[in-house]
Formats: sequence, structure tokens, C-alpha cells
Amino acid sequence: MDSAQLFRHTSRHGFYRTTLAYSYTALRRLVDVEFMRVYVAEESPTTGPEAADYVTRCVTDTEYGAGAKAFQGEHQRKWAFDRGDRCFANFDGDQMVGYTFYGLHSTVVSDDLEFRFPEKLIYAYASFTQPAHRGRRLALARANMRKFVDQEAGNERRVVWYVVADDYAARAAGRLFGGVLVGYLGYAKFRGRTLFFASPGCKRAGVSLALSFSPPNVN
Repeated sequence: MDSAQLFRHTSRHGFYRTTLAYSYTALRRLVDVEFMRVYVAEESPTTGPEAADYVTRCVTDTEYGAGAKAFQGEHQRKWAFDRGDRCFANFDGDQMVGYTFYGLHSTVVSDDLEFRFPEKLIYAYASFTQPAHRGRRLALARANMRKFVDQEAGNERRVVWYVVADDYAARAAGRLFGGVLVGYLGYAKFRGRTLFFASPGCKRAGVSLALSFSPPNVN
């Protein structure tokens, strides 16, 4: 961060959070390390303004692939559909403008790390909204639609997700979903070894990080 970024960050997040952010940045320059906040939300839909001008529904891999072509960056997730994960997306007319994936299986989250959780939970990941459509609670609309679909089918599960500990924007957005912080996960890679950390709350919830012996997710 330069001085202008430091001032903006301190003004928005306060001195304590800014100090943590700088500490994380310095630590990451020395070692591959990360800490995550893990949330679990109850299955009841979260109340709030609806995204009335959008259509929100579950999409097929073909629909997702066609819609994602309009997005900048990497959005191909053929592996997710291949293993049975579902994608709920928002549409502005015919154009897909946001999506969230939901899976029932432990998921490789980097080249050699896997996010694990018990069968009683469903994992929300890869949430994205086109920049021009942000601030309209589209992620909340996707979450509620997934809940309604599963409730209708009698497949109710609580949802689990994590955010990087110093990603304050993601943490603020997550409060819209009624998530309860259950604990922290972390890892550090040093001299060929990977050390893992799980808080007591995560251990009770059955949520963990582990080395993956599966090939990384590929498109």
C-alpha cells in the first residue's frame, strides 16, 4: 500500500484492521500463508430487498459456458458441472450477470489444498457478480433461490463458506446471508512442509484444510 491507499484503508476499516492488513502483506512476502474465516448459515432464506429486475435460476453447463464468455478473467468451471455441483445465476434479460456454485464434495481450492466439510453441509464458492451490477443484492438472490429449490425438494442443508481473513469487503457482504462465524482455518508452507491450523469451532463443525491427493480442478 502507498500512503494514499493507507489513508483510505485506515479511514474505511480503522487502525487495527489496517495494521493487520499490513502485517499479512509483510508475512506473505516471507512465507506462503493464509488465514480464513469460516461461516455457516441456517437454511431459512435471508430476508431483504429482492433483485426484482433480474431472473435468478439454476443453469446448465451449456448456459453457464455461454454466459461466462462475456466476463473478463477466468470463469471456466467444467470440472464443477462434471462432478455434479450446481450453479445459480442471475440474468439481466438474456445476459448472465452473476453466479454462485454449490457443491456437496470436498473441493480442491489451490494446487494442493483441499477444503473439507461434513455431508450435512453444502459448500458455496466461486461467487461472482459483474461489476456494473454489484450492490443490487444479486448474490443474496442466488443464495435464496438455491434454498427455495432445495426446500421444495426436501434436501435442506446449512451452507458453509469461507473468506480470507483480511478481505473486509467479502466479510461485510457475507453478513447479508445471516452467516455465523464458526472459526478460523489457516495454513503455512515452509521448506517443503505444510502446517495447518483449525480453531476449536471449526473442529467441532468438522471443517478443515488438508493436503489434496487429487489432481487440481481443471477446466
